[in-house]
Amino acid sequence: MRLWLEQKKSNPEGKSCSVLRLPRVHCSSEQKNELERTAESRSLGIWRMKRAKVILGALEGKTLERLVLDVRVPPETIVKCVAAFSKQGTESLRNPTRKPTQRETRVEKMLGMLETPSKQKGREWRYFTVRCIGIDFTGPMIKRIRALSVAHPGVTRVELSRMVCREFGFYSPAGKLKDKTVTDILKRMDMDNLIRLPKVTRRKSHPRKKKPQPPLLDEQKIQVWHHKDFEPLTFLPIRKPKQQHLWNDMMSRHHYLKKPRLFGPQLRYLILGRNTGGGSGDSGSENSKLLGAISFSPAAWRLAGRDAFIGWDDHQREKHLNRIIGNSRFLILPWIKCPNLASMILGRIAVRVTSDWKATYGIEPVLLETFVQQDRFSGTCYRAANWIDVGSTGGYSYFSKQKKNIARKTIFLYPLRKNFREVLCRPPTFRS
Repeated sequence: MRLWLEQKKSNPEGKSCSVLRLPRVHCSSEQKNELERTAESRSLGIWRMKRAKVILGALEGKTLERLVLDVRVPPETIVKCVAAFSKQGTESLRNPTRKPTQRETRVEKMLGMLETPSKQKGREWRYFTVRCIGIDFTGPMIKRIRALSVAHPGVTRVELSRMVCREFGFYSPAGKLKDKTVTDILKRMDMDNLIRLPKVTRRKSHPRKKKPQPPLLDEQKIQVWHHKDFEPLTFLPIRKPKQQHLWNDMMSRHHYLKKPRLFGPQLRYLILGRNTGGGSGDSGSENSKLLGAISFSPAAWRLAGRDAFIGWDDHQREKHLNRIIGNSRFLILPWIKCPNLASMILGRIAVRVTSDWKATYGIEPVLLETFVQQDRFSGTCYRAANWIDVGSTGGYSYFSKQKKNIARKTIFLYPLRKNFREVLCRPPTFRS
């Protein structure tokens, strides 16, 4: 078996990048049966179970990126695991090469308590927990989720997550079910064999070649404006499919990141200014001119520069991270040339998004964050709008050795309240 690096011609940013490809693995039917038993085991340990899942995934032809997401194992470990299996077969799973992590130890202990009726008694059974995506689950809670799954064998994963939300009261401050978060939690529990989720059958799609669609906006001649020409500025929330289509088209054609897909809670806006040309504006209104677009979505889970600036610990971060939102996209159309317009937009949108986020999601943010790619931009407009430079990212890659090749980004923060540190550093038990 060979492992190799395939060199792509270029990525969307024009830089070459390497992607590791895992070839198909072959094994006998006896070996496959043993792998399946190990993968479904609740007593052989997390180390063996996850590596068996890795090999089974490789047998199915899954990519490295897919296996990282499905099994939550570092890519380097997946490569070593596949290579070891190709040489030694199932013998490579006999002896663990490391001690279990603190979390793996807790999961293995929880599995033992769930599988042994005699251990489902006493104080430890009621209070011993396993953490999944920031939420602690006791043995009785996991046992109840198992019972729900058995009692409703035909439900989808999303339907099961909604049942779990109602069972344990997992609601957002706005009163909505946290079904997306709980779906991710159930997937994590399934990875650890704490529960069994129905398998998702992925159909092989054969997409038709789509004809290039014409842009929704006509290219215009570059014109220099004064920011007073566009007063008053208006931020139009995206609520209609037509507006969403326009927002996506603008980002796909004019933003360097291209793909406009965002995850989790989000707010998107079209940026409009007074139409000084006398004709119909790009937004469809005679009195407004389309200047650009902007969006906000959840903050990054962990950032060294940001976390040091705030001064919180891991428990405080897990509890109050939802009080920070990220400026995930910002675009001014390329034919709009207007000094100080970008910083003016950033200063005014901060007030608007604070009230809109609270009205939509029931949580009042106290801090904004964003990233500026250093080899493309200097972040002048953010500095002019009083955003604070707190350092740079370390780069992200599936492979730690490739981090040095990833473009670094400057981290900017914008406090929305003077006492933001007091709010974010409150003890986790405090109801904010």
